[in-house]
Amino acid sequence: MDNAPIIDLHNVVKQYGAGESAIFALDGVSLSIY
Repeated sequence: MDNAPIIDLHNVVKQYGAGESAIFALDGVSLSIY
């Protein structure tokens, strides 16, 4: 399982100034998909 797409999502979220909670939410969604 390659985590690169997830890391890219984190970078995009940080660029748009979203909070850490949004990043954790993305992790939850990504884990549920995989």
